[in-house]
Amino acid sequence: MKCCTALLLFLWFALLAACASIRTEMENPQTHQKQECSAWGFGVFGTPIALLSHYECVQNLKKAGYVEVAEQK
Repeated sequence: MKCCTALLLFLWFALLAACASIRTEMENPQTHQKQECSAWGFGVFGTPIALLSHYECVQNLKKAGYVEVAEQK
């Protein structure tokens, strides 16, 4: 039983300690203006919020005509 409890505690703390740090550089091919989408978060709520925030930033810039810098090469 102690083994199962220890494993559950480990998994619980691993879940709470999850983190995300993501950055994408975007460029408008016509104006060569650059923008950066970046976000970070940790924990059960911070990680998904950071990922969603980054995704929305990238999608909004793509709608405005920007492309990821890595896509141009």
